[in-house]
Amino acid sequence: MLKFVKQQMSQLAEAGARDFQATMVRRLSEQLPSIAGMNGAELLGKVKAGIERAAAHQITSEKDVSRFLELAAVLGDQFDVDPKLTWAAELLAKVNSKNATEVMDRLCEEAAAQDSGDGEKSPAQTKATPAADEEFSNRAQVGDPIGRCPRAIARRLYMFSS
Repeated sequence: MLKFVKQQMSQLAEAGARDFQATMVRRLSEQLPSIAGMNGAELLGKVKAGIERAAAHQITSEKDVSRFLELAAVLGDQFDVDPKLTWAAELLAKVNSKNATEVMDRLCEEAAAQDSGDGEKSPAQTKATPAADEEFSNRAQVGDPIGRCPRAIARRLYMFSS
């Protein structure tokens, strides 16, 4: 049986978080022209800060955090506390661990309905490509080294390991 010690699990978690951060830096710089001019270190700092802000709102799945970061890039890094965007703060106040995806869906819908005025489309206004949708999971948490095995697969693995 394969066993991991806590140090190995934390190293795997750190590697997973770094991979997610690098992917988000790449995606944001490709998708948003206003971000393309930033240097990598500055954008990485914004991504890390955005991940922490999302976690403070109990938004932790990769897919939801990626949408939170995209909204932060378009609406402003502090969009969740911006007095001009009270609708965002009101929606984020309703987030809990069970409804984070629904709240993020609603947040993206509201952002799409808002007229940004700067000519740049929000992530909700541009139809995401299927590949981008499949890039992140709602089940995997940012920095989780190992996702849960679906029950049917876990049962089969248990049968073969006995």
